[in-house]
This record gives sequence, C-alpha cells and structure tokens, in this order.
Amino acid sequence: MQRCRNHKIRNVLAELPKEQHGQTRNLMRAAWKVKTAEEGEKRLEQLARFLEREDESAARSLREGIQEMFTLQRLQIPESLHKCLATTNVIESPQSGVERRTDNVTRWRDAGMVQRWVASVWLQTMTSDPPWPR
Repeated sequence: MQRCRNHKIRNVLAELPKEQHGQTRNLMRAAWKVKTAEEGEKRLEQLARFLEREDESAARSLREGIQEMFTLQRLQIPESLHKCLATTNVIESPQSGVERRTDNVTRWRDAGMVQRWVASVWLQTMTSDPPWPR
C-alpha cells in the first residue's frame, strides 16, 4: 500500500502554524526523493522529532503510516512513475471530473441513464484532462 503523499502533507501542515508550512513541506518532499525507503524514513523521523518539540500532534500525524509512504522505493518502482503513483490523484482526478460534469443534472430517469452518463463523462474526463503528466 502506498500512502497519498499530498494528503500526508495536508494533514501534517494542518497541525502546524503557517510560518512552519514551507520548511516542513520542503523537508517532507526531500525525504520522498531519496533512493531508499530506509533513508527516507530516517529523514521523516528526524523531522518528526523536530516537530515534536513544538507540536506533538503534527509529529504524530507525520509518523502515522510512515512505512507506507515509501512503498514505491521498496518495490523499486522507476522514479518516472513516482509522481502519479505517490498520490491518489490518479483516482481522484477522474472522479472529480465526473462530478464536475454531472453536478447540474438533477433528474436521472433510471439507473441505466446514470451508468451511460457516468461512462461517457468518465471517458471525456480521461481524454481531456488526464490525472498524469503527458
């Protein structure tokens, strides 16, 4: 299982004062760029110890699921795929596209109509604004 790194950043930053956001975000991202899971975990643990001095809840949030943040390194997935696999955006982006395009529809005739709309809008979403870099 690979934890969504974007959500992890949001969760940790939500516990911190605004003036600590930039440095914390940069340190987390730097930890995820290392080659080995062990080195990345070590860096995030160092950050958690630093954060612990001022905000225990931020440190706790950072430590939660720390091993699952480095599944890509453990599986030796090529770095070129890290951007799309390290987040849940590959799933959430198409779903939000479907929601955005069907939000104004208020009267669905039957389940078949819903399925047809969702299928066609899903295809439109995937071809017009894919969640991965081209």
